[in-house]
Amino acid sequence: MNKNLSLKALTTSILESPEIAAKQSIQHISTLFNPDDDLHSRYASPGDDCAAFFNGNSYDLLASEGIQTEFLQSDPWRAGWSAVMANVSDISAMGGTPLGIVSTLWHNDPQTAKSISEGIQKACEVFDIHYGGGHLNISSISQPNLSVAINGKANNLLSCWHVEPEMTVYALTNQVGHWQGNNKYWNCLSKRSPENIRSDWHLPNFIANNNMASAAKDISNAGFIGTLIMMMELTESGLDISLDAIKPPQDVDLVDWLRAFQSYGFIFCCTKEQGEKLTRFFANRPLTLHNIGLVRKDADIHLHWKGDRETIWQFDKQPLTGLSQKESELG
Repeated sequence: MNKNLSLKALTTSILESPEIAAKQSIQHISTLFNPDDDLHSRYASPGDDCAAFFNGNSYDLLASEGIQTEFLQSDPWRAGWSAVMANVSDISAMGGTPLGIVSTLWHNDPQTAKSISEGIQKACEVFDIHYGGGHLNISSISQPNLSVAINGKANNLLSCWHVEPEMTVYALTNQVGHWQGNNKYWNCLSKRSPENIRSDWHLPNFIANNNMASAAKDISNAGFIGTLIMMMELTESGLDISLDAIKPPQDVDLVDWLRAFQSYGFIFCCTKEQGEKLTRFFANRPLTLHNIGLVRKDADIHLHWKGDRETIWQFDKQPLTGLSQKESELG
């Protein structure tokens, strides 16, 4: 990274990224969703990483992920794998455990379609979840497209509806890894055993069940900043983000790290007591936990870096996904 890069220039490079633009397209359908004022209705609506349906004793979780065509064509097997991994991360981010996967795949080449499906199957084996098949269409006129859906269970939700002012924000990542291809894909799984991989993805469930966080979100293809904006948007909460506290792995550029698709990465919002327990829990673990910010009482999101501050978002002036419904409206 250019050592003379200003915070404003860094901010511009992030906010003008195609990953952020992709999240803004959700605004086109956001008005279709108008949940009731009660939290259970809002848990089941878009905004969190999963739709969560209360069944009296626990929550049934449902989520889906689509894979970008470029990724599907450049690395078919890993695209299938990553579709499962992203879904498992969504279930984990809600404090849940995954149960099963189904896929919808269109392609024009049988061998490539098989490679994608093998990637899905292998990921399901590693994460110990059931692959129930789904819809497959192979035709010479089909354009390559893949969507994968997942279900899961949770006893205690880590929902973005729980975000409140003065909560501390933590980022959890695995910094032992490498770039995968040219997609800014941080691969920290290649040399891990299935048992260790499953153990890491089970941690948010343990965190939820032991009251070490109130809200969570997995670091999506929108990167650190895009994920944080989406996390705050439901309740229109502001945020002070310290870029100085976000430490990339050695020899990794900060801007690349901020924009990376993390194969393993979560954001947690915690009360003071929860944050203290979370910090102690990860003190002697190989994963990296950083305190990166504080939730504000207003609707402004600020980046802080090297003594400078830049306001990057104001929810009372600009939506991202358009899914915001203020917490003050809750009955």
